[in-house]
Amino acid sequence: MIDWHGMFAFDTPVLEIIIRGTCVYWALFLIMRFWMRRGSGSVGVTDLLVIVLLGDAIQNAMAGDYNSISDGILLVVVIVAWDYILDFLAYHVPFMRKFLVPEKICLVKNGKLQWDNMKPQLITEEELLSQLRLNEALSVSKVKEAYLEPNGEISVITKE
Repeated sequence: MIDWHGMFAFDTPVLEIIIRGTCVYWALFLIMRFWMRRGSGSVGVTDLLVIVLLGDAIQNAMAGDYNSISDGILLVVVIVAWDYILDFLAYHVPFMRKFLVPEKICLVKNGKLQWDNMKPQLITEEELLSQLRLNEALSVSKVKEAYLEPNGEISVITKE
């Protein structure tokens, strides 16, 4: 016999689900925004591992001990809502955009590597050269500017 009521009735108070989802979303957002900025245009194995482990590690704090489908759906709605709200604010409110979206970082300026900017992002010369080649710049000397963009990709402006 299927327990329809148990499957769809909330077994965790709705406000608790909203608070848990909100707290975990903001904690992860702040960690990823200010600590895990590094990127070089693609997601590596370690990045995927971090995402999977974060999801598993935070699941109980976020979900509590629920069993109903309704609790799970509400939690997903809270997380997606926060994602939409932050995107909306970043688009419409310049002050919030500065907080929510990191600035681009100059990695190459007039054919010279900007080591002081590369070091905090843990971008090696080999990694940067690889990205330059992918952007059809065969040497650093041919690059006017290269930036680590907010989305983790590297954009390249050549001298020609």
